[in-house]
Amino acid sequence: MSDKPVIHVRARSKAGKALRRQSILQAAEGLFAQDPTVLPTIAEISNDCGLAKGTIYIYFPSKEAIFLALLEEALGKWTQRLCEVANETGSPQAVVDALCDHLATHPRLMQLACLSTGVLEPNVTTEILFAFKHSISDNLHRTAQQLIPMFNDGRRENAVVQMLLQTYALLIGLWQLSHPTHCARGMSSPELERLQPAFVPTAHAALQRLWQIS
Repeated sequence: MSDKPVIHVRARSKAGKALRRQSILQAAEGLFAQDPTVLPTIAEISNDCGLAKGTIYIYFPSKEAIFLALLEEALGKWTQRLCEVANETGSPQAVVDALCDHLATHPRLMQLACLSTGVLEPNVTTEILFAFKHSISDNLHRTAQQLIPMFNDGRRENAVVQMLLQTYALLIGLWQLSHPTHCARGMSSPELERLQPAFVPTAHAALQRLWQIS
């Protein structure tokens, strides 16, 4: 953990505030990467980014709000990648491949998604939760609009949105199965290994069925 000088001067400009907010998010993400089983405290984040605790609270009222913002950011990058591949290839198979590859190289999305319902969302304000849900809904609809031209079976926007929601739910479940608690506790046996599927190939096979890719 770093011992950076603490900055007490408040950012005044819009750009300065945006940079300070981003520095908080980067510090939080870096600390979380060291141990994804525990959310860093505001004090730890404050120390790492060199900002006073009071300054952190100007931007985020709780540590859960910080990590919900990181989840929103990670989801945005993920769906952006899907849209890029869809526009480049027009191939559902290529999009599923890119989807799985992205999650394999960017584990933070699934790590935070698994914490969203039980840990993050119950511990933020109604206003923050409402804004988060609206942002995710808007993102899903924009993504669906980009994916529709790939399908030749007349799928409409709502059907693609539901497919994306099912994709997200399926991936969260598979991530939890492939990263079980017993592994973190050092438990191992052939019987337990059968309960731990490899995430990427299992997700790939499941999504091919869900997306109806022959």
